[in-house]
Amino acid sequence: MIKANKKSFKLLLISIISLLLYFFIENSERINSAIVQIQNSHASRGFGYFILFNILKWFLVISGIISLIMYLKIIFTRTNS
Repeated sequence: MIKANKKSFKLLLISIISLLLYFFIENSERINSAIVQIQNSHASRGFGYFILFNILKWFLVISGIISLIMYLKIIFTRTNS
């Protein structure tokens, strides 16, 4: 029972942290201004950083949603049995 609670707590913690990081990156003025500055500089690596930030944001959203769904599945299967 304790192992199951520890695993579900870790899953919930991963979900919360990844979604909070996503919202921080999405709403951070410093990060958004850096992305705009990189885009406007026409640097050769600017497009790579832009793609990297977007992939990171999508990864955080997807991992947060999947771990939240897994957590809810664990909770509902535990209450049904």
